[in-house]
Amino acid sequence: MISAPLALVRTLRGETVTFGSLEVGSFTEHSFEGRLTGHRALAIPECFYWIRKLQARFFAGDYASAIDAAEKAEKCFSTSASLSVMLMERAEYHLYAALARAACCEPIGPDPYAKYRDALSAHERQLRAWAENCPQNFEDRAVLVGAEIARIEGRLPEAMDLYERAIRSARSNGFVQNEALSYELAARCYAARGLEEIAHLYLENARRAYLRWGADGKVRQLDQLHPGLRQDDRAPDPAGMVDAPVEDLDLATVIKVSQAVSGEIVPEKLIETLLRTAVEHAGAERGLLILPRGSEFLIQAEAKTGDRSVSVSLRETPVSADEFPESVVRYAARTREIVMLDDTSVPCQHSTDPYLGAQGIRSVLCLPLMKQGALVALLYLENRLARGAFTPGGMAVLKVLASQAAISLENSSLYRELRRSRQYLAQAQKVSHTGSWAWSPVSNAVLYWSDECYCVLGHDPAKGLPSFEQLVQDVHPDDRTRVLESFGKAVREGSDWEAEYRLGNFNTGVRTVRSMGHPILDRSGQTFEYIGTVIDITERKRAEEAREDHLWFLECMDRINRAMQRTNEVEGMTRGVLEEALAIFDCDRAWLVYPCDPDAPVCRAVMEHTHPDYPGAFALDQELPVDARGAEFLRAMLHAPGALVDPDIPSEIREQFNIVSMIAIAVCPRGDRPYLFGLHQCSHLRSWTTVERRLFEEIARRLEDALTSALAHRNLLVSEDALRTREDALRHAREKLAQASRMATVAELSASIAHEINQPLQAVVANGQACRRWLAATPPDIDKARLSAEAIVRDGYATADVISRIRALFKRTAPTKVDLDINKLILQVCTLMADEIHGNGILLKTQLAQDVPMIRADAVQIQQVIVNLVRNAIEALSATVELPKSLLIRSRRDGDNVVVDVQDEGMGLANPDTLFEPFATTKETGMGIGLAICRSIVEAHAGRLWVVCNEIRGVTFSFSLPTERSDAR
Repeated sequence: MISAPLALVRTLRGETVTFGSLEVGSFTEHSFEGRLTGHRALAIPECFYWIRKLQARFFAGDYASAIDAAEKAEKCFSTSASLSVMLMERAEYHLYAALARAACCEPIGPDPYAKYRDALSAHERQLRAWAENCPQNFEDRAVLVGAEIARIEGRLPEAMDLYERAIRSARSNGFVQNEALSYELAARCYAARGLEEIAHLYLENARRAYLRWGADGKVRQLDQLHPGLRQDDRAPDPAGMVDAPVEDLDLATVIKVSQAVSGEIVPEKLIETLLRTAVEHAGAERGLLILPRGSEFLIQAEAKTGDRSVSVSLRETPVSADEFPESVVRYAARTREIVMLDDTSVPCQHSTDPYLGAQGIRSVLCLPLMKQGALVALLYLENRLARGAFTPGGMAVLKVLASQAAISLENSSLYRELRRSRQYLAQAQKVSHTGSWAWSPVSNAVLYWSDECYCVLGHDPAKGLPSFEQLVQDVHPDDRTRVLESFGKAVREGSDWEAEYRLGNFNTGVRTVRSMGHPILDRSGQTFEYIGTVIDITERKRAEEAREDHLWFLECMDRINRAMQRTNEVEGMTRGVLEEALAIFDCDRAWLVYPCDPDAPVCRAVMEHTHPDYPGAFALDQELPVDARGAEFLRAMLHAPGALVDPDIPSEIREQFNIVSMIAIAVCPRGDRPYLFGLHQCSHLRSWTTVERRLFEEIARRLEDALTSALAHRNLLVSEDALRTREDALRHAREKLAQASRMATVAELSASIAHEINQPLQAVVANGQACRRWLAATPPDIDKARLSAEAIVRDGYATADVISRIRALFKRTAPTKVDLDINKLILQVCTLMADEIHGNGILLKTQLAQDVPMIRADAVQIQQVIVNLVRNAIEALSATVELPKSLLIRSRRDGDNVVVDVQDEGMGLANPDTLFEPFATTKETGMGIGLAICRSIVEAHAGRLWVVCNEIRGVTFSFSLPTERSDAR
C-alpha cells in the first residue's frame, strides 16, 4: 500500500524519469497493474493506487489517463464497504476526477460539457455535502470544483469569486497543495481570457505554494512552461513545514523516516516508532513525547538509549520539575518555535531552569509537532554527554519527522476514536439487533452495510454488499408491494422513510423487521444518499402477541369462572359454560355428549347451545346409536392426550349435524362416566390456534373439576339407592328440559303477546269508559270526551307498537333507539298506572336524581320493563294484610350507568335466583314470562336486571342501562 503513495511523492519531487509517472526504481506501473485482480479483498490497495495515478497524471497534464484512472478507482469504491468510510481518499478521488474532467471541457461549441456534465455534477454534489458537515476539510475542494464548472459555463465573475474562496479556505485550513492547485487553475482561467498580468501573478503564488509543499518536480514543470517564474526556492513556511531544500536532505533517511512514521496508525505502535526514530536519528540519549492538555502537559512516552538499542516505555503521567526543563517546553509550546540549546553552559534565557543544572544536561532540543497551525504534541530530546549533539542534518530529518508525526499522531488519534466508536457501535447494534446501512438513489447501489445488517437480514458477509434487488426479494411477498411503494414515495419526496415488514428468506421461519431511512440532500435539495437502520423486532412482536394471547386467555377464563359461580346446580353451571364457550370461540354449536363410552350402546346430547342461524344441531336427549365406527371414535377421544381438531368422526354424524370443522375433548369427572365436550362450525372451515386449543383444554379441565365436585357433593348427601333415584329423576328432568326447550320459543312468544298487550288494552277500556261518561254528562263535555278518544287512539297504536316490538325482540332484531329521559319515562308510567296504584291503597313515592344523563334506548321497551316491575310490586303489596303499603320508584347514576330501582314492602321472595328463568313464577296464575322478557329487553340494551331482598321486608328490582350512545353488541 505504501509503494503508490511513495511513487507519487517522488514524481512530485521530480525524482522520476518522467514527471507524472509512478515508475521509479524497481516499481513499474505495467508490472503493478498486471498484478491487480479486481478481487474484493484487494479493493483498498488497488483503489489507493488508481487515486495516486489519477493525481500524478493530473499534475502532469495527462487528463485522458487521469480520467481512465478515475473510472477504475470508482469501480473499487463500489466493491468495498470499507472504502465508504475513508472520506479523505474519497475526497481526493472526487476532487481530482472532477478537475480532470473539467480540464477536458472548454466553453466553446454547442455543448461545452461534452460527456462529463452528469459526472461533474455528481462530484460537486458529494463534495458540497461533505463541506456542509465539515467545511474545514472539504470546503476548499467543493468551491474549487464549483469554480471550474462556472468557468466552463462562461460565468467568469462567479468563477473568479469561487477561485478566491478556494484559495482562502485552503490557506486558512493548512491545505497548501490545494492552495497551489487553486492558484494554478485560476491563472489558467485568467490566461485563457487574455488577462496575462493577473495570470502571471497567480502562477507565481502557485509556484511558491508548490515549493512550500515540497513538490519540486511540479515547480520545475511550471518553470519549463513559464520561464519567467523562477525565484528563490527557499520560501518561509508559516505552517511549520520543512523549509530546507530537498537537496540538503539525505533522501534515503527521509524516506525511511516517512515510511516508519506514516506506516503506523495504531497509537501505541506509532508513539513507539516516533520516539525510537527521533532518538536514533538525532543522536539523543533520552526523549519524551509530551501532549498538551489545556494549560498542563502529560508525558505520553519516554525513550532511553541503552548499550545497543533504544527502549521505549508508554505511560501517561503528569509532568514534574525533575522530568524535563519546564521553561524550554513551555516556551516551545507557547511560541510554536523549535528550541535548540547546543551548550547549556552558555548563558541564555533558559539557563536558570533547575532541571538543566541538576541533571547535567549538555544539549537540548524541543520540537513542536504542528498540524494546520495547531499544536499536536512536543518532542523533547536531550544529551548529557556532548555539546552540539543535534546537527543540521539531524535537524532536517527531525523536521521531516515532525511534519509527518504531527499528521500521523492526529490520524492515529482519529483512528483510535474511530475504532472505539465503531466497536461501541458494533456492540450496541449487536445488543439491540440494529444494523445500519447507506444507499445511493443515483446508482441504486448499497454503499454501506454493517455487520449486524448481515445478521438481521440473513446475508453472508463473504459475498459482499447485497444488491437492491436482493433486498427487495428478501421482503415477504405479501409485504413487498407496500414496502416498495412507501420507499419509492419517500425517495421521490426526499423525506424520511419507515416501514415494518416481514422477511421470508430465513430457514427458521418468517422474521419481522422495522427499517428507517433518512435522506441526505445536496444544496440543490436533491437526494444523493439515504442512511438508515434496520431492527429485528421478531422477538418483540412474538412477545406482544404472546401477551395479547395471555390476556385474552385470562379474560376468557374469568368469563368461564363467573359462569360456573352463578349457580351450584349442575345443569345451570353446565349451561352457562356452554353459552360462554359458544360466545368466546364464535362457533355455531357447543355441546356436551354423555356418555363418552365406546362400550355403551347409545349416547345422547345432554346439553347443547346453538347459533340462531343454525338451529337443531342435536335433538336434545336424542339417542345416538354407537356402532363400531362410533365406538372407535369415542375410544380415540378417551385416549387422546388433549383436544383433537377435526377428529375422524362417522360421516353420517358429520352430515346429519352439518359438522364442517370441529374440536372436541373427553371430560372425565371422578365418580361418573366420561362426557364428550365439543364445538363445531356449520358454516366454514376453521383453523384452531395454539392458544385457542390451550383455552379449550383448560375449560374442559375446569368443567371436569366442577362436575367432579358436584358429584362428590351429591354422593355425600344421598345413599346409593337415593342416588339411583336421583339419577332417574335427573334423567326425567333432562327429558322435561328437552321438551321445554322445544316448546320454549312458541310458548314464550304466545305468553309475551298475551301479557304485554294487556297493559295498553286496559288503558283503552279505561279511556273508553271515561269518554262514555263525558258524553253522558249534562251537558256533554265534548273536549274531555275528545281527549279520551285521542287517548284511545294513542293506546291502540301503542298496542300495535308493543306487538311489533315483541316480534322484533324474538327475531333478535336491534331495538329502535332514541335519546330518552328516564325520569320523564318514570313519570309517564306513574300517570298511566295511577288508578291501579291508588285502587290497591298503595302509597307511591318517587326519588328522581337530577344528575341522571340522557340514554339511548327504545322508549316502548323500557316503558314495558318499568310497567312490568311496578305491576309485580302492586301484586306483591296487595297480598299484605294490616301492613303499610308503600311503593318507591328511584332513579340514580352509577358511574357510566343509569339505574332504576322499584322497591316494594311486600312479602318478599323465597328463591330469587331462578326468578328470571322462563316459566318460573311465584304467582298461582302467573306464566313466568314477564321477568324473562324484561331481562331480554334490558340485555338487548347492554344492561343488567337483578333483584335483592330488602333488610326489613319486600324486594327491590333494579336494572341498569349504559349512558354511552353506542349500540350494544
